[in-house]
Amino acid sequence: MSKERRSYVRKPVKAGDLPGHFFLVYGDKTVEFTDVQDVSISGIGLTVDLSVPTGAEVGLIYDSFDMSVQLRGNVVWSVKEGDLSRVGVHFDSSDMNDNVLFFMVIREYLDDSAPQFNFG
Repeated sequence: MSKERRSYVRKPVKAGDLPGHFFLVYGDKTVEFTDVQDVSISGIGLTVDLSVPTGAEVGLIYDSFDMSVQLRGNVVWSVKEGDLSRVGVHFDSSDMNDNVLFFMVIREYLDDSAPQFNFG
């Protein structure tokens, strides 16, 4: 098993509690996602209805009636599960302010009852 290299705590999100919509952009495809396994200020684990390979550059968008946040990132792992893909995206660190804002948008919806791990 490889050594965990995450610098920030990852937290699970309660499904269905988000007031806006999340989208992943890969190439010319944009798909909405609602299944977020975990999120931190440096990345996100999610499930999408799209095949996205490890190493791919992607865009992430959060859009609600009063806010829109757009990020870039790289897929650091991808696991195909039937028609879906579970992917881990590391946010582009060139604009940490957007990364923090993206995390803050959903922080109030974090599931505090789930176990949380610090992989620092």
